[in-house]
Amino acid sequence: MNGTFVPEEEARISIYDSALMFGDMVFEMTRSFNKKQFKLREHLERLYTGLKILRIPLNMTIEEMEETCHATVERNDPVFEAHDE
Repeated sequence: MNGTFVPEEEARISIYDSALMFGDMVFEMTRSFNKKQFKLREHLERLYTGLKILRIPLNMTIEEMEETCHATVERNDPVFEAHDE
């Protein structure tokens, strides 16, 4: 949250978040194979295009988001079995 990883049970979203209040949202889903995200950059480019069209600000560059996605996979690696995704 706000640039830091927190345990799931500590994650909170304000009731005043525009996505909750007005339904403003853009999302992309990614798939991984062997713990490598498939076509991640293409997913992020679509995500950022949607954010721009809807004028939803995001204070993170696409490169920072890409790094964060990779870091999330790495941090969650210990909770998966070798054959899991």
